[in-house]
Amino acid sequence: MKRLSLYCILLFSLATAPIQAQWNIAVLPHENAIGDPEWNWLSLAISEAYVNAYQHAPKMYAVDEEYLRIKLGGTQASTFDIAEKANIHLVLSGQYEILGSRILIETSAQHAQSGEIIE
Repeated sequence: MKRLSLYCILLFSLATAPIQAQWNIAVLPHENAIGDPEWNWLSLAISEAYVNAYQHAPKMYAVDEEYLRIKLGGTQASTFDIAEKANIHLVLSGQYEILGSRILIETSAQHAQSGEIIE
C-alpha cells in the first residue's frame, strides 16, 4: 500500500509539473559592417526586433545585451559563461550592411555551452 501511494504521488507530481523545455536566447548587438557611425542605431533595432519576435514564440525567451550586462555584472564573458551564469541556450549575433536600398542582415546562432554554430 505504501508503494502504491508513492507511485500515485509521483504520477500526480509529474502530471502537474510545468514543462521546462524553454529556450533562453541571448541576442547580441550586430556589427556595423558599413563603418558609417550614422548607422550604429540599426544594431540596437535589430536586437530589439529579434527579442520582440522571440517573446511571442512559445517556449522561447529572449534577452538583449543590457540584460546580460546586468546579470553578469558588466564583465566580458564567453558564450560558455553566458550559458552558465545567465541560463542561456542560444546566442544570436551577426552583422549588417547596406546594399543600395536594401539592408543585408546576417545572423548566426551559436549553442551557448558547446560554442557550436547552428545552421
